[in-house]
Formats: sequence, structure tokens, C-alpha cells
Amino acid sequence: MHNPTLPEKLSLIIQLCDPDQLTLCMLDTRSLVALALTCKHLYRLISPFYTHRHIYITNDTTTAHMKAFFHSASTNRSAMVHTRSFLLKTSGRRVGFLEEDSFLGSIARVFDLMPNARFIALHDMRRLVHPYPQVLSALLKFPRLQELELSRFAHVDLAALVNLRGLRSASFHKPLYTQFSPFPLHVSNVKRILLASRSTLEEISLGDLDLSFNLISSQAADDAAVYGADMKWPLVRSLRLFRCEALRWTPDLSLAFPLVRCFESPDHLEWVDCVDNHQFFSRLVSLRGPLQVLRVAKRAGAKLARVVVSESILIDWDLRLCDYLPPCVRILHLETWGGLTELEFSHKLLWNVVRAMPNLEYLRLEIPSGKFCDVYLTSMVSLM
Repeated sequence: MHNPTLPEKLSLIIQLCDPDQLTLCMLDTRSLVALALTCKHLYRLISPFYTHRHIYITNDTTTAHMKAFFHSASTNRSAMVHTRSFLLKTSGRRVGFLEEDSFLGSIARVFDLMPNARFIALHDMRRLVHPYPQVLSALLKFPRLQELELSRFAHVDLAALVNLRGLRSASFHKPLYTQFSPFPLHVSNVKRILLASRSTLEEISLGDLDLSFNLISSQAADDAAVYGADMKWPLVRSLRLFRCEALRWTPDLSLAFPLVRCFESPDHLEWVDCVDNHQFFSRLVSLRGPLQVLRVAKRAGAKLARVVVSESILIDWDLRLCDYLPPCVRILHLETWGGLTELEFSHKLLWNVVRAMPNLEYLRLEIPSGKFCDVYLTSMVSLM
């Protein structure tokens, strides 16, 4: 409400910075709904603008929940204008409402009601897009779309998105390969989408894709001058290549990704020794990969704060973690295993970790189920 005792501009600023609304913007959907049910005033304040800010549809979503959501979206379209994120994560098992065409069609129509969406995630893309291809066409109409996550997609599904621009974060995982859509085809469309946003992308996450088909250019396949001019990713700070194939892939990451600080290495390691990426590794602060990659990063002088070892380590008292990890590590994820004869496992391995990394603040140590678990818990208590 306008206060006549205040200058007009100052009064307007106070109205725009309503403390109630600023607080509500920081709450998740469940908290908003719970707060809205406490009194009529909060219900009127929350319901029109905030209940549809983040829409997450997962395996736990029931048919009844979906019916209620579609009814609310159709009757309260003004709330859908405020939607910022939409997540459809139903992979891994059959979900009742996704087996009905009416629900799939309703999800497709919901996209037309979210013009201000900034984050879209479709984790079972093929199931939704195959009967309703207009869903992907709708993504091109989102002027503020910044983050896109797609998984379980086919090559033909991505063709409609090759002209999508302005993304800051792109994630492509678990492609569905067929005899009509082999590796090169999938990589070609993924590459086109990434290149369309090359000047704005800050995060790239790829899973189960084959890098050998020039998804990220290889020195062996490109002329050096062309590579330097056309294949740099000037703003990318996070590069994740989860379970990607990397045979015959020899990238110059130092040249292609000058600002990357967080890196997740592919499983194949031939590329590590083929090209000198010393400068690339020296800039990293977060790294996930096997011990061979960690050793290269340490030799390059990387000041790693977070490390995830992506291979299981045999319980061995002679393992010198200081050969692989710098002392500045603060967060460490390890997975260990041992033979049945090594029942003397105690806190020795943990002390090995502490001695190698005196600045460690968080340790996640995974041990297979069995006799080692009880000993592990005892060792942690004695270590504390």
C-alpha cells in the first residue's frame, strides 16, 4: 500500500521488496503448501503465485496427484506463469499415469503454460516425446530457458532442438541406441545443440556417450588452427563425462576449456597419456576419476579441494595416497574393498587418509556389506 509520507520512488521500492514474498521465494514447494494451509491470509498470498514455481514429477507421484495438478494448472493459469523449473523423472520402472495417453497429452499441454521456465529436465524423454513430439517444439518457445537435462533419448528426438540457443547448463545421459541410430548420429545432434549455445554454456554433463565421434574435438581429427578458432568453450566451468567412451579420443582440454574448474573423467584413460593436458589439470579444484587421473592432476600442481575416486581401492597398508592426492583436499569420496583374509582391517587405512590430507573436513568411505562394516564403524569412532 502506498504511504503518503514517503517519496513515491521509495514507496514503490518497498512494495517491490515485500519481505513476505522474499521469504517465500526461498522455500521449497512442500514448505509453501504447508505454510499456505495455516491460515487464509497466507493461503491467498501463496496460492496464486508460488505453488507451481517448481514442478517435480517422480516415481513417487501418484495418479491422484497428477489429476490434482492438471486441474490446478488448468484453472489457475496465472500461477503457471511463475513456474521456473519442471522435472519429469520417472525412469527405472513403469509409472501408472505415464501409461495413459491422456496424462501424456496433459503434460505436453502444460508446457504451453510455462513461458518463463528456466530449467527443464526430462529423464525419460522417449516415453513422453514419441507420442507427443510437440513437447520439444515447445522448448524453443521458452525465451528464458537456461538449463536443460535430457536422458533416455533417441537421435530423432533431438533434431527439433538443434537451434536451441542461450543455454547455460546442458546435460545428456543414457541415449537409446538402435541399428537406425548408432553412435555417430546421436553424437552429431548432441554436438549441434551444444555448439548452438557455445558462447553461453557454463556446465556440460554427458553420460554414456561416445567421445570418439568428435563430440569434443580431438587433435587427431582436427587441424590445429581450426580447432583453436571454432572449438573453444570460453565460459564452461564444469565438465562431466560420466561413463563416456573415450577410445581414440585425444583432446586438448587445455585449449578447448580454459575456465573449467570441475571435471569428471571418462572411464577410458588412453587420452590421459596421448595429449599433454598439464595446464588443464593444474586449474582444477574438483576432480572425479581413477587413481591414474588423480596422479596426473597432482603432478600438474592442481590444488584440489574435492576428490571422488571412481575406482575401488584394495585395502592395502602400502597404498600411499599422498602419491595421488594433494594435501589441500577437503572433501574425499573413497570406495574400498578387501579379501576375506584381511580381517585385521582397522583404523590404519583411515589414519593413512588423515596423514596424507591434513586439511580433510569430510570423508565418505564406502565399504561393501559384510564383516568389514562393523569394523569400519568401530574404526571411525576411535578415529574421532
